[in-house]
Amino acid sequence: MDKLSKKISALIIGFLSTIAILFFLILPTISEIKTISTGIADKKSVLEKKSFANQDIKKKLERINKIKKSPEFYSSFIIPGQELDFIKTIEKIANRYSIKQDLKIVNQADINKEYLSLSINLAGDYISLIKYLTSLEKEKYYINIQSIILSSNKKIKKTNETNINNEQKKEDQLKLVIKAKVYFK
Repeated sequence: MDKLSKKISALIIGFLSTIAILFFLILPTISEIKTISTGIADKKSVLEKKSFANQDIKKKLERINKIKKSPEFYSSFIIPGQELDFIKTIEKIANRYSIKQDLKIVNQADINKEYLSLSINLAGDYISLIKYLTSLEKEKYYINIQSIILSSNKKIKKTNETNINNEQKKEDQLKLVIKAKVYFK
């Protein structure tokens, strides 16, 4: 039995050694491998997102270049020296809808600017002002509106009619102030 007990002892020691190696070496290594695998998967997803973002940026840059090459793009800017054409266009729109217009160029002395800063003061009825804005939007020039202020100015007119009491008619007149920029080519 001595041989048998030595064999059993050797087996038990071998089994315990195997369990110790498994417990102290292999399991921590597996845990570390799982942690590294999770980190790699996270970085992979981040890189895929960045790749999609780069592809999206490339597509957008291609679209921008196509737009820049189109004649409509350049016609929406004012060519330096042709500011008068733009002003005449705006005045025609105001005249078309019987709107009183006061146009002021704010940065007129600064010719080297990339844009003209405008202050457009309008007076007219609501429908005409809306039609003016719609026409202004449809024009070929790109006008970047910074602010719009709309206010009411009710005027009372006395009319001499056959009534004993003078009737008062209310005429609604709105004031519209537009602060905008128009860019040069």
